[in-house]
Amino acid sequence: LLVNVGALPAESPVYGVVVKKLVPLAVAALLFAADLDRVRREGRKLLLPYSLAALGTVAGTLAAWAVVPLGRELGGGAATIAAALCARHVGGAVNYVAVAEYGGATPSLVAAGIAADNCVVAPFFVALFAWSGSGLE
Repeated sequence: LLVNVGALPAESPVYGVVVKKLVPLAVAALLFAADLDRVRREGRKLLLPYSLAALGTVAGTLAAWAVVPLGRELGGGAATIAAALCARHVGGAVNYVAVAEYGGATPSLVAAGIAADNCVVAPFFVALFAWSGSGLE
């Protein structure tokens, strides 16, 4: 939003430092506070549902790739952004950044991909939260 209104530049060397240095440090800092015994206990219960959800996300990405003509609009970066969005929904925003960087996506394409994803996912989550609190089952 701040880039769109001209308050921040679309590209800056500072963004690279944040992605390459600060995000990995933040992830490591979060791990220091993790209860590893609980992670081990709960992780066993969640492994199968998580694996099924991850496979469903990959299948959904492949289905969307077959239906949505991203290649015409994004050129060579389409596959990278599709893979990065799949990685984001399997493992989080850090995965999105890592896959996009590995795939060589331009900063503007990375920003466009996450913005488009947020335009779809935010209303979806609002609907899910409304549905879960409505008593409809």
